[in-house]
This record gives sequence, structure tokens and C-alpha cells, in this order.
Amino acid sequence: MTPVVYENLLLAQRILTEDVIPYIDMVGQTSPTIDLSPVLSKLLLIQNALTDLSSSIDSLSASICVLKKQNYFTSTLATVSGSIPYDNTIPQITEGVQIMETLFTPSSVSSNLEIDVQVCFKNYPAFGIVIAVFIDNIPNAVITNYDYYTVGNHTKNFSVTVPNTDINQKRISVRIGGDGSSATLNINYPNLFGGSVKSSINVMEFINV
Repeated sequence: MTPVVYENLLLAQRILTEDVIPYIDMVGQTSPTIDLSPVLSKLLLIQNALTDLSSSIDSLSASICVLKKQNYFTSTLATVSGSIPYDNTIPQITEGVQIMETLFTPSSVSSNLEIDVQVCFKNYPAFGIVIAVFIDNIPNAVITNYDYYTVGNHTKNFSVTVPNTDINQKRISVRIGGDGSSATLNINYPNLFGGSVKSSINVMEFINV
């Protein structure tokens, strides 16, 4: 809804509330032979409807409009060994081992990209695992996730929202590694569930409305 339409809606609501309904109510009281109650009843219904509509529009002002979605899944089994430093530096695109990537082309120059990542893996021995997300060849990770995992099968989900300012194709990649020394990881649970376990990168482009 455009700002002009919204302003006219508020104007109609104000005129109805402040002028029309009080006037008809006054006429009904000063001219008892004229039964205006049906008209007043209908106007009150219109007033309530306008109030509900304006409230709904106000709530929509804080919502989002989804422009595009793209989902990447992989069930490929892989055994990887790599490390990402466990220190106060941002993980670099040269660290760890890349386990997934997808290409995404935005449709707007003033949108946001929500990137949701799911990584399924089996680690041995028990280890701290670093997972980092990168866009294009930018050296610094846009988000990093860390946790300590006992030996076994694990699924990790996390997300990040980044601003977008162009419609150039983006390469979104996920890298993984042990916290400072090389960890051996099996991606996507080998020998379980017949290959139906999938790691994923899901991208949603949206604008605030």
C-alpha cells in the first residue's frame, strides 16, 4: 500500500470518528422522531473495520518481502582433515577445508541475504570444531561457529544475515576445521540412513517493507 493510500485511510477514519458519528448521534438525540440507529450501527461497523485495517498495515510495516530463495543440498560423503586457528583472529578463506559451496545471484541492489547453514558430520577423536562461512573470495569469514564435540554424529545449524548492494553472482562457501590442529571429520554420517543425511546452504533474499 502506498503512503498516499495509507494517509487517506487514516483521514477517513478520523473524519468518521470525529465528525460523522458524533453528528449523527447528535441529530438522533435532538430529533427523536428520526430513527438513525441503523445508520449509526453501520457507521460503527465501518469505523471498527478501518481501525482493524490500519492496525494490520502498521504491523506489516515491520515485516519483510521475500524476493528469492535458493536451497543447496549435498549428501556426498567426504573425509576431511584440516584446522582453523583457535585464537582471536577472523577465520580466513585459506584455512580449514571447504565442504560446500553454492552460487546465488541477487535480484535487487538494496536487499539482504539470509544464509542458513546445516553441517552433518562425525568427528573422532573428541574435538573443538570451527565452521566458517565465506562470500566470494573475501578473506574474512562473514560468520563463524565453534563448539566442542564428543566422538559421534552431530548436526550443526546456524545463520547470518548480510546486506547486499549489487546483483552480481555470489559464491557462498563453508569451511570446517579443528580448533588449531587438524581434526578428521566424516561429512554426512557415513554408513547411516542410506545417504539421506544432507548438509545444506539455504539462501533467502529479502527486503524490509
